[in-house]
Amino acid sequence: MSNPLTATEILLANLLADEPWCDDLPDEFELFVSGDWTDKGKTEGKLDVVKHLPSGRFFECFFTRYGDHWKGYETSFDGCNEVEPYEATVILWKEVK
Repeated sequence: MSNPLTATEILLANLLADEPWCDDLPDEFELFVSGDWTDKGKTEGKLDVVKHLPSGRFFECFFTRYGDHWKGYETSFDGCNEVEPYEATVILWKEVK
């Protein structure tokens, strides 16, 4: 069972449903991470992270777009979730010569 939406999540969802661009949000929100569009076949997806400055809380925002570079894109907001940053250790491997 998921947690009920907070007032901030509802506000953010309403703002992005009307205008699906994180960089057009009011000053109380900061675009913290601007994701890249990734190809999903006939559509592309994007994930941004937004910080609500008064509360210090972070939200993942999901977007989908379809269309093309020449005719333009139609973008829609798919939802948001509250998230928190964490540190992770990554081990990478390289070839030994």
